[in-house]
Amino acid sequence: MALSLPKGFLYAGAVSGIKTDGKKDLAIIYSEVPARAAGMFTTNAIKAAPVVVSMNQLKKGEKRIILANSGIANAATGKDGIKDVNEIINAYTKGFSVKSDEILVASTGVIGRRLPVAKIVAQIAALKNDLSRQGFMDAVRAIMTTDTVPKYGSRRLKIGGKEVILTGFVKGSGMIQPHMATMLAFFTTDANISAGALKKVMSNATGMSFNRITIDGEMSTNDTVFILANGLAQNESITEDSKSYQLFEQAMMDLSKELIEKMVKDGEGASKVIEVNVAGAKTEEDARKIAFKLANSPLIKTAFFGEDPNWGRIVATVGAACGYANESTLKIWIGKQAVFNCGKGIDNDALLKVRNSMKNRTIQLTIDLGAGTRGFNVMTCDLTYDYIRINSTYTS
Repeated sequence: MALSLPKGFLYAGAVSGIKTDGKKDLAIIYSEVPARAAGMFTTNAIKAAPVVVSMNQLKKGEKRIILANSGIANAATGKDGIKDVNEIINAYTKGFSVKSDEILVASTGVIGRRLPVAKIVAQIAALKNDLSRQGFMDAVRAIMTTDTVPKYGSRRLKIGGKEVILTGFVKGSGMIQPHMATMLAFFTTDANISAGALKKVMSNATGMSFNRITIDGEMSTNDTVFILANGLAQNESITEDSKSYQLFEQAMMDLSKELIEKMVKDGEGASKVIEVNVAGAKTEEDARKIAFKLANSPLIKTAFFGEDPNWGRIVATVGAACGYANESTLKIWIGKQAVFNCGKGIDNDALLKVRNSMKNRTIQLTIDLGAGTRGFNVMTCDLTYDYIRINSTYTS
């Protein structure tokens, strides 16, 4: 799908020197007019300085700028980290002639290191000069860390005869587990949408996408999702009870799901995407716990990497996650092939067929407990040698 950009948004990326490899590490999104904003953040008890500051900033009305850096997380830096963020905001407020309340910030990278404030401030002129619609890809690349590919997408829809565009880009390939990930996700739209509707869309879309993926079961201190809506499409206002709300929310859901699939495919060292679907639970919460237990199991993830249909590991994990799991009603499929059916596994000839199907890039793992009507789905990836290599040398 061709990329579309919403009216009134400009983008840029710069090299500030945070990264030692000379790659872009500073991104800016700029709205030519004040935009309504909504955001979601990590639920980690230890929150990075930019998360703390941006949570407060979102309470203060419309926004003009999202400023994000990669390479340093500015997490576990105490009061100094907060001070650094505020110093940067004050400088960019003057440099871009906006109000201090109109800037949101985000960071990703190594925990425990302070931001090089002077280097970031020194890029104001360059970022301001480079702002353009063509700067979108520079901004996308500037937030990447262990990502191997840029991840972005867009949707076009008609609301009241007006074309509305929604665009988003994300970074994240490891340390990903709801709520949410070592992940930054930024959405821009020219939709005219009420603040309440925007917040609701963000919450619902995040719950159905970013909060349903896991790479390694680890939760970051910096997880951030922002959306800015500047209204320049001049459509009839989207409110929580308007017919157009469903159209916009569906576009947001679709785009978010596209982006999470790209994140999982680019999981650190990943060679396969695993879609875990749990059904037949008594409650959705039970199904959620089972789905994430399966998706985070090193034994199951390595089995999928090795293309080994080891259903015994799956049975054991389900039983560990759910107190009422019963093998007499439990059913398990890998792809379209049942591997365990109400107390009995398939024979070796059938297992060979399953093994061949596990060579696919995307594999479905389906569980039916046969105990209720509730379900939950999670997307994850396999666990490979490269994951260990990447994470054993991340800070060195």
